Amino acid sequence: MKRIVVFLLAVCLCFPFISCTKEEKENKVISDILFLGDDLMETSKVYEYFEELCRINGKTSVSITHYALEDARMYTYADMCKEDKEFRSLVKNADVILFQEGSAETATTLESVTKLLEYADDPLVVCISYYGYPRWMHRNIFLNSHPDFRYADSNTVIGGILTPEDAPVGYEHLYEDDYRHPNELNGFIVSLICYSKVYDVKPANIKWQGIEEKQGLMVGTPCTTAAELAELLSELHKGVIKHIN
Repeated sequence: MKRIVVFLLAVCLCFPFISCTKEEKENKVISDILFLGDDLMETSKVYEYFEELCRINGKTSVSITHYALEDARMYTYADMCKEDKEFRSLVKNADVILFQEGSAETATTLESVTKLLEYADDPLVVCISYYGYPRWMHRNIFLNSHPDFRYADSNTVIGGILTPEDAPVGYEHLYEDDYRHPNELNGFIVSLICYSKVYDVKPANIKWQGIEEKQGLMVGTPCTTAAELAELLSELHKGVIKHIN
């Protein structure tokens, strides 16, 4: 009887520590963010716009690093973990990893991401789906093995923004001349979605004003002035709010 009582007391005493550990994990301070992708990520500059959003919204202590290598796949980065000590350290220290698996899913994606995460320290993982590459391609692959992944589903959001007859921009305004590589206007939208997923905040509460001063946003749009661009970005922001909230 005494043994049972002692056991129950020990279990009860452990509960506060277990709860505290879980709470600490959920409230983990985000200091290091790592973006991984290919030339789609490079042309969109999503990591630059994400960094701007962090600055504008008071996340000034966050360190953001990116690798956007042409034709890279997640197996590229899994291999880099084994071969590159500096890169391996970035993965290890990352509180958040956002990745984009090239222009299409491959049979090695799940294996590669799993291998890469073996070098990480339980980061928040966000999978970026660019417009034209549906999220189910990612979600079906990771649903059973990594159900805690979050999805920056720009494919659905941008598709919804462009559907109405009074859409603020057309397909040709979100891509470069090859109609394949997303431009920086596209990257702005994706950065809003990524920020929403990383910080678990509604897009309506994300401040973006000031980003219209970046010249790369003007390219490919019908805008000729910063004021016109600001109005366009405001409409796009409303579109993101509509399709995520």
